Amino acid sequence: MENSDESQLTQEEIDAIAEEFSDKGVSVINPSSSAARVKSHDLTSQDSSLGFSNNSIDLLNERFARQLRMGLNDVLRTHPRVTTEPVQLLPFSETMVDMRPPLSIHTFRMEPLRGMSILVVDPNVVFTSLDDFFGGIGEPIGDLTPTRIFTPTEDSIIELLLNIVFGSLKEAWAPVMPVNFHKSASEINPQFVQIADEDDLMLKSTVKFILKDGSEAALYLIQPVSLFKPVRDLLRTRVQGSEDTGSDNRWREQLKDAVLDVPVELRVTMGSASVRYKDIKNLEIDQIILFDMEDDCTIYVDKSPFYYGTLGKKDNQSAVKITKHYTIDD
Repeated sequence: MENSDESQLTQEEIDAIAEEFSDKGVSVINPSSSAARVKSHDLTSQDSSLGFSNNSIDLLNERFARQLRMGLNDVLRTHPRVTTEPVQLLPFSETMVDMRPPLSIHTFRMEPLRGMSILVVDPNVVFTSLDDFFGGIGEPIGDLTPTRIFTPTEDSIIELLLNIVFGSLKEAWAPVMPVNFHKSASEINPQFVQIADEDDLMLKSTVKFILKDGSEAALYLIQPVSLFKPVRDLLRTRVQGSEDTGSDNRWREQLKDAVLDVPVELRVTMGSASVRYKDIKNLEIDQIILFDMEDDCTIYVDKSPFYYGTLGKKDNQSAVKITKHYTIDD
């Protein structure tokens, strides 16, 4: 019995062991020290943080608008003023609440990103492009009945528009990542288009068109926030990083675009003659004025000579072929 009593732990030893286990428990539960705070997470709520600034999408939209303007001019022979508006973060139920049919609405995939997106084209964009394409003055069509459907000719113009839009988007996204676009379905009524739940967050990009009569039309891109989350790092580094350090380049491009939209007069001079004023006063109908014919005609932009050229015809129209640049020495 005495040996047994000697083998028992003293109260001091028991307290030391208890204290040691207590310390170990604290270190496991809260390894970051007593200053750590508990952060609450609601697994049922949607993560509304983008992980990148809205400016990234705005900058992509600016690139898209520049490419779109060039594509419309090259393919559809129309050149409206194209501007962008700041991107909006909205629940899906609010993205098309103010839109009225008929509209040219298309759902599409932006591969390799997962998810469906929506492209909405104002019918006046379609009809002004159609009018320009066939030699008109590009007038909008005005109010339409909600049930009106597009004709086969109008559908052809819409397909051309889609090719231009998707091609412009591909160019705009090229610095970030290569993307491809595949159209899924088309509709004229926004009530029949459903790609997400009512509360799902969407990014709504608006591209405004100033038409020739001064009226406005628009093109809308509606894309789920979840589409961009896998590439949020690329949007931060390849868009925001480059644009923040290249604001001068962006300003230069915008100034260049504005200058290129300025209309100028182009004239072609075949020759010249020196005539006294009194002779001009006495000129009559059917009289002939002799003048010195130049070997090369001079092409003027406004009042300044820019090129030399030769006259001829192309497709039964009078034309001039540029042969060389005008120089001061000439």
